Amino acid sequence: MRGLRIRRGLAVAVAVIAGAALVSTATPASAAPILNVTGGHTTTVSDPALGPALLGAGIVPLPVAPGKLDKLDIKTLQLTTTLPITKGTLDQGAFFAGDATHAGGLQFISLLGLRQVTLTDFQVFIDFADPRLEAVVNHNPKNRVKLFKVDISGVQFGGNGTDTLELNNNKLVLADEGAALLNDRLKTKVFVAGSTFGTANTTFNYTVAP
Repeated sequence: MRGLRIRRGLAVAVAVIAGAALVSTATPASAAPILNVTGGHTTTVSDPALGPALLGAGIVPLPVAPGKLDKLDIKTLQLTTTLPITKGTLDQGAFFAGDATHAGGLQFISLLGLRQVTLTDFQVFIDFADPRLEAVVNHNPKNRVKLFKVDISGVQFGGNGTDTLELNNNKLVLADEGAALLNDRLKTKVFVAGSTFGTANTTFNYTVAP
């Protein structure tokens, strides 16, 4: 198990170095720029097991504007949704540590219990110690929840090295706090902490801070 963790850690380190090199092509070798995120988007494809489980519990997830539903696969019930990014900061010198905030979110509606919970203003924290996604609950900024852990062990970098950066193949895993909140608000047991919610691909538009 320890060997597996070491290999995964090395894989992430190699990917991050590759991503840093991608951005560095447009900046001096001595610079470790701060990237001011000016826009972009995150597209998430739900896990194949999620749709049938939620439907079986009478729960429907819907995007909250300006988020949008890109696709619903009728056979697998997989959802593809996209949320726009509004702002953020990434530190190339610290392996792209930072955060980015999204507009919109997801609403979960229980058709059986006539209940709903709305999660918006998704804020993703890129952090080796605790990569995560937090959300505002029912439009109350004082009520935030750690909704997902973000598994970056398989991250794939892309972008043009000038003003876009891609962090793809990030796995969203339901956090304990997020699963507990959803189960409590919707009076269900279908949300299981540690289960995979989906895979997220993110494109950041950025400018380099002076």
